[in-house]
Amino acid sequence: MTGSSPPSTISSDAERRTLRINLACFTVLAVLYTIWFQRHLKGLVTQTLLIGGSLSLLGLWKLAWEAIRVGSGEKPDDWIRRTMKGPYVREYLGFAAVLLVLLYGLTSSIYLSFEGDARGQSQFTVQAWEGDRMLLPPLELNSYDRNRGRPFFFRGHTTSIEYRIVQPSGYRSLTREWTPWGQHYIRVPGDFALKQLHLLRIFPGVELATQLPDAPDTPGLRYALRITSDQGEEVLIQPLLKALVFSGMSQLDLSAATGAAELTAARQAVDDYFAQLGFPREARESTVSQLLARRQSVASPEWGGGDRLRFEVRSFPASAPADAPGRVVVEMEYIIQKVGPRIHDVVLNPK
Repeated sequence: MTGSSPPSTISSDAERRTLRINLACFTVLAVLYTIWFQRHLKGLVTQTLLIGGSLSLLGLWKLAWEAIRVGSGEKPDDWIRRTMKGPYVREYLGFAAVLLVLLYGLTSSIYLSFEGDARGQSQFTVQAWEGDRMLLPPLELNSYDRNRGRPFFFRGHTTSIEYRIVQPSGYRSLTREWTPWGQHYIRVPGDFALKQLHLLRIFPGVELATQLPDAPDTPGLRYALRITSDQGEEVLIQPLLKALVFSGMSQLDLSAATGAAELTAARQAVDDYFAQLGFPREARESTVSQLLARRQSVASPEWGGGDRLRFEVRSFPASAPADAPGRVVVEMEYIIQKVGPRIHDVVLNPK
């Protein structure tokens, strides 16, 4: 008579096989949940500080887990093994799997990381824009707050996000596609390209300076300056006054580029120009002070190396209509060299 295994042995083997399958499924789910957590939540949990900023949520979770282990006298492995033998473990694992699919498909996140700047800049302010809507409040990053951002849930469409470093200036914006399950990890400023900015100092030569009005309501002729590039870009300055004009970049970059140091350098450059023409010191100081006191910052496209710019100054009678052609007073060209200084002095001299 052929021997057979006792029912208790068969039952024990089936239980062990079921336990191994359940543990394998649990392990796979645990790994996938960990990947999801690392991808979308770790940055938020790490940067969320409690108790006066000395303990993060992640640290608090680890502390609570250790306290439960010590208090119960059991290891987490023992709890898991006992749970895997429960009658409803398959239902729990199935629910966890469905939830995991939803979390992967409907969780996206944005995190920015401060990584230092070769130029020595210690703090950056970054904005994230979705079209004409600011997606996040301006985020400030420095050596103390190195990571900022958060997850987003239940987004149902793909969109483009534009990241802008608004402080300091001089960086190009960064645009990336963002899916409902995507994650953006932006290095600041490493992922942003530096702008190759060129600053134009535009001021009238001796002859034109004697013609230009001091203020918009000064009696006499009106003047306008039109700057055009080979690409068809155009900037109109009207009325043109007896003043120093800064241009060559956006208004935000102009504000940053024309600080106290630049104003001092511009004063010296204009003074040198009039000194070369033999102007006495007193006359130079008066003229230069007037030009700087009425200075204008005029936003323009970011003209760079190789661009050919055409400058045209026209005069108009005070009674002339707005669309009058006027008389050409100055017509000249200036080519921004690809290699050389980033600051250019353009002197407007009559033809």
